[in-house]
Amino acid sequence: VYHWIAQAWLRRGFSKEALASYDTMVKLPLEGYYETRKSLFTNAAVELVATAPEAAANYMEQAYKLSRKDADNCLAFARAALFSEHKELASLYFSRAAEADPKNPDVWLDISDCLADYQATRRAK
Repeated sequence: VYHWIAQAWLRRGFSKEALASYDTMVKLPLEGYYETRKSLFTNAAVELVATAPEAAANYMEQAYKLSRKDADNCLAFARAALFSEHKELASLYFSRAAEADPKNPDVWLDISDCLADYQATRRAK
């Protein structure tokens, strides 16, 4: 429920209120719900990176600490960071995705696709 509330705040441009909802959401007692907690942190980070990059970076760091081998979460955040013009964060998480699963060609393909999409978007502007 807090996730939906935060998304509604973000859609209306209230990032401070959305951040408060996310803060409440990630503090919920989810002991033993490892995947749920990781997903909450990642989703909050992806959704906040455009409006509150510092908070997003903190949430993503928490997700990363829960699973350093989750290339998909790193890629999702890196893509969102890149398209929000936070290139340093994007670079860090593209690197972490590659480190998480260096032999997986899909990871490298996703990284190259994202960079190509970004370049195409920039040229279209």
